[in-house]
Amino acid sequence: TIPDSVTSIGEYAFSGCSSLTSITIPDSVTSIGDYAFYYCDKLKSLEIPDGVTEISEYMLYACLGLESLALPKDLYEICDYGLYACESLKTIDIPDSVVGIANYAMYDCIGLTELELPSSLRALGAYSLYKCTNLKTVKIPSNVTSVGDGSFLDCTGIEKFTVAAGNETYCAKDGILYSKDMTELVCFPRGRKDTSFSVPVGVTKIGGEALSRTQIKTLKLPSTLREIGDYAFAELPIESIDLPAKLTTIGGDVFCKCDALREIKLPDSVTEIGAEAFNECAALEKGTLPASLTTLGQFAFSGCVRLAEITLPALLENLGDAAFMGCTSLKTIAVNKKNGWFTVENGVLYNKNKTTLVCYPSGLAGTTFAVPNAVATIAPYAFAVNHTLTAVTLSDRLTEYVTEMKTITLPKSVATLGAGVFAFCSSLEKIDVAKDNAAFKWENDTLLSADGYKLYFYSPANKAEEVIVPLSVAQLMD
Repeated sequence: TIPDSVTSIGEYAFSGCSSLTSITIPDSVTSIGDYAFYYCDKLKSLEIPDGVTEISEYMLYACLGLESLALPKDLYEICDYGLYACESLKTIDIPDSVVGIANYAMYDCIGLTELELPSSLRALGAYSLYKCTNLKTVKIPSNVTSVGDGSFLDCTGIEKFTVAAGNETYCAKDGILYSKDMTELVCFPRGRKDTSFSVPVGVTKIGGEALSRTQIKTLKLPSTLREIGDYAFAELPIESIDLPAKLTTIGGDVFCKCDALREIKLPDSVTEIGAEAFNECAALEKGTLPASLTTLGQFAFSGCVRLAEITLPALLENLGDAAFMGCTSLKTIAVNKKNGWFTVENGVLYNKNKTTLVCYPSGLAGTTFAVPNAVATIAPYAFAVNHTLTAVTLSDRLTEYVTEMKTITLPKSVATLGAGVFAFCSSLEKIDVAKDNAAFKWENDTLLSADGYKLYFYSPANKAEEVIVPLSVAQLMD
């Protein structure tokens, strides 16, 4: 029992108290800090005084055994991760004063079987009710003006949405959540077993996570569609899809892990493809990039192990790091002759003046490679997930090296190393640092800064069970 003289419970006050089963908070308490009861996994019940106005960030995070929770009558907000993974809660009475349930606020509350959202509610944050798998029904209150991406992701018990009369932002049609004017598809109920679906004509945007992880195998999109949000179709079992002629934007991770998708043809209206848009589409063999494309995000096709051909169009100017990382069937990257930013030589992708090596295709044959002398920069992940190269010789002009080899030589000119520089280089045994290199040194299978303060790399090829970090090291680099 906390004394009546206490008015505030500070951050982390009871964090990790795994033996705590009950606690009495006096009415004098008006604020409870972030992480206050973080991972109190045996706490069974809690009554929060009426003077408290918010469930602070991570306040009851992973209170796995919490079965009963009484919220204060004037509660204003459940903040980010506030009730994350309170998996034993079967019901919760949210007072009609709460205006916001923030990002991940009630993520993984798998015990919840019923939840009435208060009429005062205005916003549901991103992934706010993600993975509440036993929740059966949800009614969007009349004052809600914002439903974040993934709010109901993996809520596999919800078969339909309803929207309260008077809501001016959202509506439900056939149990599916749309914007009021029916121009945006917001969320498809995860409890439905449909294997085919036609998006209504008039929809111009499919929101983030709107259809991800559903059972839809056949998806028909309307000619009115212009934008597809992040993760909208992620992990769908689709084999092919026709994209409308006037589509302009494909967000990040849109087709991520669509394992059955074999071919995608993008219309010439598309100007931007977001990060990881086709990441780990393991069956994808051919992707035709549209002539209109100007931006291809980082990791856009990474892990597409069957992708055998790709051509960069004339207008492509912005190419994200690792766009084709792990495409182990990709032997070369073709570039339109009119492209003013990139070029290919012997299958390797460079910037136009060949001062930057952008990508060494993972499927390109050969065990050794000498970086041309004109190259001053190697882009992040340029050699990542290459299982054939055993040695690379770097150019003397190299000033920045951002790389799967057994040995690498750093010449004296290399002074900086980018993030993820040796990512996935599981076979790398040794980095030979030139004697006159003033920035780095190699000691005991470890790449260090010359002063020993920064640790950049430890060779995973040695398979040591124990790694001893030198006492001089103050920073572990990305």
